[in-house]
Amino acid sequence: FSWNMTKKSFLMIKNILTHRHTGHTLKGFLERPPFTARAITRFKNDTKYFLDQEGELKNFFLDDKKIANLRHTFSLLWKKNIKMTFVILPVHPIYFEYIKKTGLQPTYHQWIKKMANILGKFYDFNGYHFPNTEPINPDVKMQWFWDSHHITKDYGDFIIEELRSTRPIIRTTISSTDDHSLREKKDKTQRDIWMERNKKILKELGLQ
Repeated sequence: FSWNMTKKSFLMIKNILTHRHTGHTLKGFLERPPFTARAITRFKNDTKYFLDQEGELKNFFLDDKKIANLRHTFSLLWKKNIKMTFVILPVHPIYFEYIKKTGLQPTYHQWIKKMANILGKFYDFNGYHFPNTEPINPDVKMQWFWDSHHITKDYGDFIIEELRSTRPIIRTTISSTDDHSLREKKDKTQRDIWMERNKKILKELGLQ
């Protein structure tokens, strides 16, 4: 959480609403990718981007001061009776391999539990289920992901419907650290199955 990132988000929303070209729809999702490379190439680029010596994840850590700022921000919103829904958008399971490779898995789980303590309830769309486990096929256009951490408009529209639904299919509600601990155990089992089924692509991406 940072004010600079918040300002960038506000600017993107303004550009979308004023129909300036950003590649995004009015709902905020990428209608078309800002790149033309094949999916496998994009995932290979992600692997380099996140795992290089100076990669994006290398110096990541949980900043207690920023967590406190986030807690304060939500507190101000609640005092003014401003309703909000906090959602963690999905990433492809490949992205969690980057997190694991960089030793950040404990930090990730710590962050989720801090969010549960601050928010009381939020929705998480991650997990080893379809469409998150969409295969990375070099010869077939992916429907749900542009790369390891950007979802397509199709997936974005599906998430919006999930948030409106009283009988969601893949939405996970996290309302306590226990909820996340249970999901963490489930993910571990499902990850083993996913790893076994995706040996070839994991090897090609240098993740096995």
